[in-house]
Amino acid sequence: MHPLEQRSQAAWKVHRARIESDPDEYARRIARRRSATLTRRPRAWCLAIRASDRRITLMHAIITPEHAVTCPPHLTMPHEVTIDTALIQRLCRPWHTGYPFSQRWWLAKQLGVSESRMVATIRRSDRSHFWPEQIDGKRHRKVTVVSSPRDLDPGYAWKFHAPMLHWGTNIRRLSEHAPKNFEQTIRRIPVFRYDPHNRRGGSCRFTILFGYRWICPGCKRRVRTIYYPMPGFCTLRLSKLDVQPGHPDGMPEPPRTFACSRCHDLCYFELATKYWGWNYLVSHLSGGLLYGREVAKPDWWKGERRRIFNKRNRAAPRRQQVQDLLLQGLAYPQIASQMQISIRTVNYQATKIYAQHNVHSHGELAAKLHGIAPKHPKPRQQLVQDLLLQGLRNQDIANRMKVERCTIRYHAGRIYKAHAVQNRQELIQKLSKREAVSV
Repeated sequence: MHPLEQRSQAAWKVHRARIESDPDEYARRIARRRSATLTRRPRAWCLAIRASDRRITLMHAIITPEHAVTCPPHLTMPHEVTIDTALIQRLCRPWHTGYPFSQRWWLAKQLGVSESRMVATIRRSDRSHFWPEQIDGKRHRKVTVVSSPRDLDPGYAWKFHAPMLHWGTNIRRLSEHAPKNFEQTIRRIPVFRYDPHNRRGGSCRFTILFGYRWICPGCKRRVRTIYYPMPGFCTLRLSKLDVQPGHPDGMPEPPRTFACSRCHDLCYFELATKYWGWNYLVSHLSGGLLYGREVAKPDWWKGERRRIFNKRNRAAPRRQQVQDLLLQGLAYPQIASQMQISIRTVNYQATKIYAQHNVHSHGELAAKLHGIAPKHPKPRQQLVQDLLLQGLRNQDIANRMKVERCTIRYHAGRIYKAHAVQNRQELIQKLSKREAVSV
């Protein structure tokens, strides 16, 4: 049993009498199972299958039509893959390197990736995960071998990190608990990459097969990985009063289907979330009956990240230039024209500047930093209306305002609709009568 499970059971023995003797307190903790904390499934409790897994072949999977993957790579067509129990156990089973090491190409084959992908994964990993070495092979050629002290999960695209043992002792054998007699057909489409050198020699410019994408059965989006949430078999049954998972007061049952992470609303958990992560972990393992503050936190629980965070303490000259122009009272189009950038870029930099100074608008920034307040120009629709009343044509208005003719036509239509008229003559007559009455 994992030490974390032992700590949870020890904490339950301390608080069991108080919780079970108070019906209101017990009902309140059971109601936590319907909260957002426990309805979101942890990523560690899910089976994952990547669309670009090279082990999805006609030998191990049912692919319809078959000629969609047997043709040359640059002619690959969309097809359907039938995922069954045998394929799940094959693709989701964790791997580990042999003793004392494994060859790099063999390990890449077992994980379903290319050798170049394995090289990139080893480069961005530290020595605590992969130990690459060079040894003499056949004909005195150098052969790269790899050894790893951890299990490698093919479903994790980033460094193949297997789930942490904190989620239960059965987390390593998650693929063995795959549903029996399961079968689901999911559509998979190829993704091609632009080949500027035309190395394939074909007439089509997109001739390199870059990989595959799943079509999510729920939202119909193109995704790299699909997930199957497993039921909470890792949850500890602490109380004898607890009900079965199918009961309304039991742990929420996830949908028994493969879909993307957004459809399943998965939660990615790391040790870096040390402030709320401990409560999240304890709540899931105890089924909502315990809080994180009631379980003693071990000494090894420290905040650490799987991906190294590189803090960039560098100057932002463009942002500072945008801020100086904003304090001069210039509008976004004037700043974009002066700096030779797009208005979208100015809007992005201004949003960062407002957040940095804890303000919400251009005027608040000028008031806080003692700058010039912005002069809001007259709206474009009002300008178009004034020029229409002067008798100018749409093309003359477009040339004067330096916009397209279709833009003037759009604003003119909105002006006619606002004043309930059909054309320009009726607009002039209506507004002239209104001015005469006011005088």
